[in-house]
Order: sequence, then C-alpha cells, then structure tokens
Amino acid sequence: MIEVSKLNTIFIQSCGSCVLASYAVVGNYFTGFPIEQFFEDYCRHFNQSFNTWQEAERIYANHFDLEWKIRKCEGYKVLLNLHNNSQEAVFERSRKIFSATFYTDSLNVLSKLEKKLENEKSFLNITFEVYANVCHSVTAFYDKENLLCRDTRFPGVVPIASLMGLGKLRDSVLYSKIEQ
Repeated sequence: MIEVSKLNTIFIQSCGSCVLASYAVVGNYFTGFPIEQFFEDYCRHFNQSFNTWQEAERIYANHFDLEWKIRKCEGYKVLLNLHNNSQEAVFERSRKIFSATFYTDSLNVLSKLEKKLENEKSFLNITFEVYANVCHSVTAFYDKENLLCRDTRFPGVVPIASLMGLGKLRDSVLYSKIEQ
C-alpha cells in the first residue's frame, strides 16, 4: 500500500521521457531523490553533457530511444540494467531499497500483478499502446482502497478500475520495497 501524500504528483514530463519518468516516480517515493536527478544521473552514466535537468531530460529521451534500439531490447531492460548496475547515486540507492522484476507479457500475469500491488508496498511501471506501435509508460499502485495511476504527462493521480483499462498492455516492471 502506497501513501499518495508521499508521492510526487506534480512532475510533468516535457518530452518522450515516460520510461525514466515513471521509474523516477518510484525512485523518488522510496529514496527521496528528486525526479529531476534521475535524468541527470542517467546522463552522467552515459557520459552525456548537460547544463540543467530540463536539458538532461531531453538528452535522455533522445539517447534512450536510440539505446534500446541499438540493444534490440525493451526500454525497461535498459532501465533495469541501470537499476542493477549503475554507480550513479539514484540508481545505486534505489537498488538497495526496492527490487525490480520484469514481465515481458503483462497480460499473462495481470491478476498476480494486481494482487501484489494491493498487498505489498509496490509500484508497477507498465507500458501500453497509445496507438499503433506507439507506447507509453505509467506507474500503477494501490493506496488504502483504490488502484491508482500516475501518468507523468499530467499532474495528479487517477483511479483506474483495472490495469486492463489502460489499453493494449505490453511489458512491465514490478518495483517492491525490500524489507530490512
């Protein structure tokens, strides 16, 4: 169960940065690092120069789009590699506080994912098709009573009846607090 009052509900992405933005929503909740620092640390990891976090977000969006294509993998797998291996502060701290489990086909494990969200301190970053082969990543979670969605294209959170309501689902990553 997630406390909405501790969630950053005001950050709005300015470009195609939804994969890292949705990870950063989770990272910010668990670590306290500002969402903006996730873009800066991504750029530092890949030796990309930037002057402001806004510039880092734009650089990330361009670099990331090429990176997953070069690697011929899902975008979440690029992010998981950072989560598991990067020496940059936000990723290093994040992997000590929350685990990441990748699911290639969210539809086949939907009820399992929804149960985990309902019963654990966890978030789900999930990709869905906006239209033909154009996808978007959002963060889903449960508060005390509702399944909610944090979409970084807009401020706030919205209740959703189920993950199926997002659209044609693709891959996802379940982020769960590591009990210490």
